[in-house]
Amino acid sequence: MVLREPSAEQDVWRFAESNSWLLISDQPGDVETGQRRQLVWETGPEAQVTYAEDDTSPTCYITVSGTSADMTSSMGLWLEAELRPWRVKDLCRLVDVAKDPVRIGVAVLRLALGGPYEYDEEVFQRMSRGLTHGDGRTRDMAIWATTYSPWPQYRTLLRSIAEHDPEPDLRERAQFTLDSYDAVGVPES
Repeated sequence: MVLREPSAEQDVWRFAESNSWLLISDQPGDVETGQRRQLVWETGPEAQVTYAEDDTSPTCYITVSGTSADMTSSMGLWLEAELRPWRVKDLCRLVDVAKDPVRIGVAVLRLALGGPYEYDEEVFQRMSRGLTHGDGRTRDMAIWATTYSPWPQYRTLLRSIAEHDPEPDLRERAQFTLDSYDAVGVPES
């Protein structure tokens, strides 16, 4: 869940403390090494909440993990009600209204970060806008965004960039992303 403030760490800390969560990891961020700021709390015997800051977007988000799908789902709904993160439709709208190439790219990154892991046509349309944008900065951010939820449907657009983009760095990055998709087993679309 993408939080609305670029850094909502204090809000999440207060929420964790008010619910007596046990902090089990506190990793400082380091822009130079690419290490993101990350906090992990144990919320119960089989559940964790992670707060992280993504310097690429720049945004922060929380994730819920655990051994029970029902528990993680109910925990996610509770966090959504309490912390009011961006909803996917809100993140789509941010892409729709962005005009400046960099703002479009940042909006696409946030959408990818906060979007569903499973394919969603509304999200894909906005991601496609970034991948086919006339400005290389937007395409660059959109290529990176495809790594958050690597859908097979991105392959055609990434392949097009890898083969035909006027910017060599973007061709290389798109090919690297496709190679990464292959390495983790993302099927062809």
